[in-house]
Amino acid sequence: MAELTFGEKLLIARKQLDLFQYEMAERLGVHANSLTKYEKDEGKPHAAVVRIFEMLCEKEGIRFDEYEAGQKDRGEKMKIVLAEKVSPATLAVFAAEPGWEVLTHDQLPDGLPAALFDADALVVRSAVQADDALMSVAHKLRVIGRAGVGVDNIDADAATRRGIVVMNTPGANAVAVAELAICLMLALARKLPKANATMHAGQWEKKILQGSELRGKTLGILGLGRIGLEVAKRAKGFGLEIIGSDPFV
Repeated sequence: MAELTFGEKLLIARKQLDLFQYEMAERLGVHANSLTKYEKDEGKPHAAVVRIFEMLCEKEGIRFDEYEAGQKDRGEKMKIVLAEKVSPATLAVFAAEPGWEVLTHDQLPDGLPAALFDADALVVRSAVQADDALMSVAHKLRVIGRAGVGVDNIDADAATRRGIVVMNTPGANAVAVAELAICLMLALARKLPKANATMHAGQWEKKILQGSELRGKTLGILGLGRIGLEVAKRAKGFGLEIIGSDPFV
């Protein structure tokens, strides 16, 4: 089997060193955009960059023999189907594993059921319904992962009967959702939707768009899970009085 590409080695090294893309880019003396291309094997790195990377690997004790040997020993790769669009960062995590064959949502010419026929793992978000009918065609499926909080779109009972593990990612987007909630609160308090509409209509309704401050107002939060707590943290910074309700707290 051919040796690992420079992009694959970059991903492996970055994962072992626990570095963000920009941090690895700084160590190699290149722009972060260039590193992204290298990791996708879309651009040929300058010889000096390759040498700096080799020196970094030597210094940090990073070796790739086990990955290349693992590919040979393993023979058949583990097939993972990403049924829906995911972020580039997520793709990079999967690409860093040389023993995985990863199919993205746009690489399923014969449809999802056909791709799952010999798949080991399935990753979904919200649109795909991983029901018993879908699992029935996936004879090798061992795990279904949900890139999100709940597992509403996965038939957990059917998966259990078939010996398929169901996993999710609770808290992965808690901060993003909390920030959006605060953003919407500010937009309503400052009447931004109406201001935007009247401005586009060629009107300047300054007097009726005074809005109000969040400070001193009372915010009620129903459910103090990961998202609720993140909202509370940010709301406190705006001087809001917070009332929370959760039957499990």
